[in-house]
Amino acid sequence: MNHNPFVSCGIDIASQKFDVFLMDQDENGIHQSFDNSALGIQEYISFLEKNSYQGKVVMESTGRYHELLATTLYSNGYSTFVINPLRVKKYHQAGIQKVKTDKNDSKILAEMGIKEKKLDPFVCDAKEIRNRKKISLVRSLEDKIQEMKAMINNYASSQNVLGNSLSKFEQELQLLIKRLEKQKNNIQAEIVEEVFPADNPEAQEDKKILTSISGVSPYYAALIYCYYSFKDVKNAASWISFTGLAVSVFESGKWKGAGRLSKRGNHYLRKRNYTAAWGAYMHDGAFKDYYDYLKAKRGRTHKEALIIIGKKILRIAYSCLKNKTYFDPQILTKQMNSLVGCSNCA
Repeated sequence: MNHNPFVSCGIDIASQKFDVFLMDQDENGIHQSFDNSALGIQEYISFLEKNSYQGKVVMESTGRYHELLATTLYSNGYSTFVINPLRVKKYHQAGIQKVKTDKNDSKILAEMGIKEKKLDPFVCDAKEIRNRKKISLVRSLEDKIQEMKAMINNYASSQNVLGNSLSKFEQELQLLIKRLEKQKNNIQAEIVEEVFPADNPEAQEDKKILTSISGVSPYYAALIYCYYSFKDVKNAASWISFTGLAVSVFESGKWKGAGRLSKRGNHYLRKRNYTAAWGAYMHDGAFKDYYDYLKAKRGRTHKEALIIIGKKILRIAYSCLKNKTYFDPQILTKQMNSLVGCSNCA
């Protein structure tokens, strides 16, 4: 079969197999299926090598099913793109053909590789995937532990009002929750050790830089190091946007509505950023002065002030990592002094 060089490869992934469509610039191509396993992925890479393929590889984000394939392709030097299923759905709905098959889905993904110019590259190896899975586990544990603690505390309080003492098994349940929280903290410590390996001087130095910032714990430093890039972005605005802390503005004609947080980012990072802001406000005089200024002079609520401080922490973290410098509270103090009398500083 004569064809132009292939420039895009679309992959439709399921739990047991994945369908591949290699496409040339004229949108002609070939289709093949492989087992979604380590052996099947190696057969697929051999298939790419046989066809001298060097173009884009585009796949849909499908939970855990795409991870081994995406990380293997990335590790082998292929330009890999993992895109949001909603974006794929909208692209499919905009087309003329409404056929829904694995082959056609892989073809649509290959088309997107040619026509869509702004696809986010996949840049995550197996170690990063493992760390993110651990972070996801900690996030789930935090939610469940908080829920269980509230449940048992409410139960114990009601029994106390009634004059009843907790039984042996109810007390053991309280201890079980405490042990679970301890193990969750141990997993957090493991994450810190894996993100900042003891034998990696650069990572260890970056850890010291991040934890020099008031409110930034070793675990939050690991989240920053794991989820944000300071080498490939121009400023901290992308960090703030990724976290969902950017302010969206609503306007029509002369009317302009009040801005609100977009919240189109990582909920867990927002939660941890808020905790860091609270810690900075409680334990650092400069941040406490900033908080007081935001409330007294700018009319911010407690929550709004902490969100602004959280954004400030992200900007400081970006700057410190970029310039390889430690946080200097005196700089923040000087900035606070310059804010006095400023009409547009928050």
